[in-house]
Amino acid sequence: MYEQYKATRDRMPTDLKTQENLIFELLEKFGINPISKM
Repeated sequence: MYEQYKATRDRMPTDLKTQENLIFELLEKFGINPISKM
């Protein structure tokens, strides 16, 4: 991502981070291929 964008962006909330795997599983079941940097 762009460094200028990242400079002012807040970190991902902890409660959202814990749901990340569930979100990716749901996207996969719907046939959506997410782009991620893992």
